[in-house]
Amino acid sequence: MVTAYKFNSAISAAPDDTANLAPYTTQQRLTDALYVGALGNVAVVFQDGSVATFVAVPAGTFLRVACKRVNATGTTALNLLACYWV
Repeated sequence: MVTAYKFNSAISAAPDDTANLAPYTTQQRLTDALYVGALGNVAVVFQDGSVATFVAVPAGTFLRVACKRVNATGTTALNLLACYWV
């Protein structure tokens, strides 16, 4: 199990049902991971538009997902960060 992750950039990943994360909008850049600061569900949108909801994600978790958006609908986790290796 890998427990160490290396990222050199992170931005707030405020949940939104229509607006993609800025790096995807400007550069078609998908996340390398999402950091979950407080327990909850996280609904992510992948590049092809499909949605997956990760249920009851513990605080302090790095979700290794390549996504373009975090949907507000279905997301209850707080303090989300989009992490990138650039």
